Amino acid sequence: MGLRSVTIMGDSKTVIKKCQTIDMDKSIIGPVIRDIQKALIKWEERNLVRDERICNEGALEEEWSRNPD
Repeated sequence: MGLRSVTIMGDSKTVIKKCQTIDMDKSIIGPVIRDIQKALIKWEERNLVRDERICNEGALEEEWSRNPD
């Protein structure tokens, strides 16, 4: 009895979309995309989910100071 499904969560909409396509990615992150795609082939069920960055919540809610040093 082994694992059959994997979920990869990321905050980059671009990376998630590129990983879901079968087109060859020629951008600078192309090799990373291909590595992810190759790893996903091994799983019966694979989910790529975009998740907002938790660490940026303060910036998104404008709670941080706008005065630079």
